Amino acid sequence: MQRWGWQKVHHPDEVARVVERIKVAFATGEAWEDTFPLRSKTGEYRWFLSRALPITDEGGRVVRWFGTNTDITEQRQLEQALRASRDELEQKVTHHTAELSRTNEILRSILKNMGDAVIVADNASTFLVFNPAAERMFGKGAMQMPSTEWSHRYGLYLPDKVTPFPHDQLPMTRSIRGEKVDNVEMFVRHEKAPHGLWTEVTGRPLRGANGDVLGGVTVCRDITQLKE
Repeated sequence: MQRWGWQKVHHPDEVARVVERIKVAFATGEAWEDTFPLRSKTGEYRWFLSRALPITDEGGRVVRWFGTNTDITEQRQLEQALRASRDELEQKVTHHTAELSRTNEILRSILKNMGDAVIVADNASTFLVFNPAAERMFGKGAMQMPSTEWSHRYGLYLPDKVTPFPHDQLPMTRSIRGEKVDNVEMFVRHEKAPHGLWTEVTGRPLRGANGDVLGGVTVCRDITQLKE
């Protein structure tokens, strides 16, 4: 191990690189660090983190080096295992994301081409889904406003055609409260439908995985011709 004899315990694939780097450190007097495999007396290679610091005299001249070799084989194996697990997880996430994207694309296509209006709102009365049929039926798209203004802004009336639909009895409001709503008739009149139209509304609570109400979903069908 004297002088450069230590090269004998280095892996042949790594030794040239290690020697080149440590020669630079010896020439410049800079601290050195590297990671490489070293061979034991049984012939087994294990990975080590090697560090060396120069020791100088009062004049700043390097008189010797102080070095350490730390066995990091288990650490590397753990890191490799974690990296492999992470890569596997990333692949699964990527695959799941692609599947989710495809599912969302199908859902968007369904909502776009449905003849019935589909509206989804969260429990803060913020619209999350307002499909094209809903925009046609109610004369405008999703607007962010308190639920107390829905009847006025969208022209929603009771079957007498003149009384604004009470906001606390609107199918969406009831759905957000956790109620099941079936076949509620509503008259809709706005500037794009001055003569008005009839719609039949079904609503359901939107629930999370634990059963908590997250919002509401309503489906509105145009029954004007049927009523006429």
